[in-house]
Amino acid sequence: MDLDKRAMDIFRRTGYAFIATSSNGVSHLAVTSGLDFTGRGGIVVSEWFCPRTLENLEVNPWLSIVIWDPEEDKGVQIYGRKKDLKETEVLDGQPATMERNRHIPQVNSSLSIEVERVSEFVKGPHSDDRIRGK
Repeated sequence: MDLDKRAMDIFRRTGYAFIATSSNGVSHLAVTSGLDFTGRGGIVVSEWFCPRTLENLEVNPWLSIVIWDPEEDKGVQIYGRKKDLKETEVLDGQPATMERNRHIPQVNSSLSIEVERVSEFVKGPHSDDRIRGK
């Protein structure tokens, strides 16, 4: 089975994927439900990313995405780097009933990722052998 199809099948079953970013010794883990494969070697994530994810990507474009079905213990870890990051929607502040908080995402972004390599992801002992990539 084609890797992109396999990863999307797992994503469709679970409805989410994890995105790990890091910069200056500060790592961050985010969850997304807006993932789309653009063909061999590309992924687009549409999400209201929290500020730490965006800050990390500004300093360090490398990231990992994990798509994993815990019930079947089958998944993939995708290693890639930010190709492009665009704002697609911006909130006009927060509702008056909500306490002002700079940590609440105000921008919906479209993150284009160039896939470098992919490996299996399971909770048990495994290797980081590549399935595809450099």
